[in-house]
Amino acid sequence: MVLAAGIFVAGMLVGSDSMSRVVGVPTDIADVVVATSLIAVLVATLLAQYRVRWRTLPARPLEAAARSEAS
Repeated sequence: MVLAAGIFVAGMLVGSDSMSRVVGVPTDIADVVVATSLIAVLVATLLAQYRVRWRTLPARPLEAAARSEAS
């Protein structure tokens, strides 16, 4: 995993240098992409580690909803 992340970051930085020379794109764009992907991986790891799950509230029966609207 660390090796893949290192290759990704290195590829982004080398690619940004090439883009800045050829097209004139600022190299800061690569830093933003690397930072965004790092934050996404950290959030995904955090949610998986603490098993955060989204729950929906159970649906109310129709007659209970009708009684509450009539009141």
